[in-house]
Order: sequence, then structure tokens, then C-alpha cells
Amino acid sequence: MILSENSCIGRGGQGAVYKLWDAHLGRNIAVKVIKGNAMQEAVFLSKLKHKALPGVIQAYFENDVTYILMEFIEGETLTEIINKQGRIKKEQVIEWGIEILNVMQYLHNYSPPLIYGDLKTDNLMIQCDGQIRLIDFGAVHESRDFKLERLKKSYVTRGFAAPEQYQMINGNLADIRCDIYSFGMVLFAMLTGENPSKPPYGRLLIKMHKPELHGQLRAIIECCTQDNPRSRYQSCEECARELKQCQNTDKKRIKMSKGYYLWYHCMIMISCLASLYGIERAMINKIESSIFLLVLGGFICLFGSVYRKCFLTKIKAEFGIKTLVNVFLSE
Repeated sequence: MILSENSCIGRGGQGAVYKLWDAHLGRNIAVKVIKGNAMQEAVFLSKLKHKALPGVIQAYFENDVTYILMEFIEGETLTEIINKQGRIKKEQVIEWGIEILNVMQYLHNYSPPLIYGDLKTDNLMIQCDGQIRLIDFGAVHESRDFKLERLKKSYVTRGFAAPEQYQMINGNLADIRCDIYSFGMVLFAMLTGENPSKPPYGRLLIKMHKPELHGQLRAIIECCTQDNPRSRYQSCEECARELKQCQNTDKKRIKMSKGYYLWYHCMIMISCLASLYGIERAMINKIESSIFLLVLGGFICLFGSVYRKCFLTKIKAEFGIKTLVNVFLSE
């Protein structure tokens, strides 16, 4: 196996990744080279079976270097996509967010639970078919081993990492909720196009971008990124339910708003026709019927206005939007 700089496709704090052609398999493979004994990462990956995780072909430790041969994933990292196109559409953010939570839930429900530990946009790969894949398992730990003392020796990314991952907070141990914090920052990065790993960090950065965040998604991000782990979602399942509700709410909101506009415009048309007919009756001296029709037209207009106001109030209270115009602009 010959590794050259030309075949290097990425470097990080723990090593480098190379793209090689495997003649026996007849396909490209990824080779991760890590200084020191990192067989634990290979062991974790070899046990895990999920469509969002790369498969391990082989791993060995030689001359104080660990080599992990694994499935090569075609695509771009989420960081590269954000750098290229900026903010990602809300609908796509929700879809990818649910996929990320799905694989995080798989890790957290493993026995014993696994903590990914370094969830960030650099470690999320988007394939050509739009499917999301999780890469780089250098920071993965079993929850029973995920103590702060050990964690401080691991590689974490400030901004994406939860506060308890790099500072002592009431003597707490880091647990699966640190992945939930990182997930919130990934959502933030997708929605705003900003890099959370640059100062200011955490909640201060989120507050600066409040106007750019959507109401329900903003609430989810703020819940994920609470400094106190007890104030966050306590599981990926809980967070996923909120995110799916946000997705379903958008569909319901659009359906209701379109139904509202249909009724509102019908009432306006009926009002106009009644008023025109009333004027026509007045012109041929049928005052009684014309007054009735004009009053009817005015009543329909008034009813339409009241209906419109009540509908907007209900939509704003239920869905947190200011005007229905925003709904149609986002379509």
C-alpha cells in the first residue's frame, strides 16, 4: 500500500485520510492513517451496522501507526456545501436533521451507549443522492468511559462541542446530551451559513442571528444548546419528535393558508358582484333591491375582513409566523 500526498483527501487533528484504488475489490477505498494506537475506532466501526455509517474493510496497527481501511464515500462535506451555497433551505435542514438524529439515536441506543463526541459539519458527508453519512469516529467513546479527564485528551471542536466537553461544570460527566448540543450547532450552521467554530461561541452567537432563524427551528436550536445539560432535550428521540412536528406543521400551515385564500377571494368576488348588481338596480330606479344588495356586499366585505383577521391571529398563535405572505414566499 503506497500512500502519497496526491492521494490525501483530508487532514485533521488525529491523522490523515487517503483515497486509494483497491484492485481486489474493484473500487476506491478510504485509508485513515493515525499516529499511535487507534484500534478502538476501528473496533467501534466494525461492530456498527447503519446505512449512515461507513463500513470497515480492515484495520491494523504497525510501527506505532494505525491504518483503517474503510468504504470510500463519494460526496461533499456539509462544510463544503455551506461554504459554496451559504444558507440551506429550511425544508432540507429539517430532512437532514432528522437523518442525523436517526444515526445519533442508533449510537446512543447501542449497548453500552456510544457517544460520538465530535459532531460538526466537517464530519457529515452528503452523497450525490442527497443521503447524509457520518464520518470520523476518532472521538467516539462508550458512555461509561466518557469522563471529563479522558475527554480533555480527546479532540473536540470549540463552538460545536458542548461546554462540559472542555470545562468542568458542577463536576458533571459528559454524556449523550453533549451530542445533542452539537446537533443544535449543526442546525444553526445550516440555517445561517455561519461557522460556529469561530468566536463568539455558543449561545452568544445564536442570539446575534435570531432574526435569521425560523421560529420553531430557533426554539429547537435553543433547547439543544442550553449550557446546562438538564435543560436540553434528554434524548435524540425527543428532539426528533419536535423536528418532525416542525416539518408537519409547515405542510399543515401551507394547506390552511391556501384554503383561507380561496375562501377569502370567493367572498370578495361575491361582494363585488352583489355591489355591481345593486348599482345596476339603482340605475333602473329599483332603489329597494339596490340598497339591499349594496348592504349585502358591504356585509360580505366586512365578514371577509373579520375572517381574515381571525385567521391570521390563529395562524400566528399556532405557528409563530407574522404574515401569510411569508408562507407563500417560502414555497
